[in-house]
Amino acid sequence: LSGRKRKETKPYKEGSSTISVLSESLSLSLSLERWRSMTVW
Repeated sequence: LSGRKRKETKPYKEGSSTISVLSESLSLSLSLERWRSMTVW
């Protein structure tokens, strides 16, 4: 059971990390756009 659990949790961890990286880059781009609009005004 422990071996099976390990196999199942690894891809999930990788997927969550990629999702977190994507969300981080998205929030960063959003903040950049906000900063740009603020500087324009």
